[in-house]
Amino acid sequence: MGFGPLPCVARLLLGSDGLFKYVQHERIRDLTSTHAVAEAAAALVSAARLPSGALQDDIAVIVAG
Repeated sequence: MGFGPLPCVARLLLGSDGLFKYVQHERIRDLTSTHAVAEAAAALVSAARLPSGALQDDIAVIVAG
């Protein structure tokens, strides 16, 4: 599933549908651009979590920059 273009401080984001179906695109952009590369993937996975801490779907995230 592609989306964009969104300005994103020269980073590459690869993610599964478990990310893109459950986190708003604007939130993905904000988390990817405001966190250090090493922390961005964990922040994105956290954004996809339910209040219980569970995930609705499997998720894979890679952030490079």
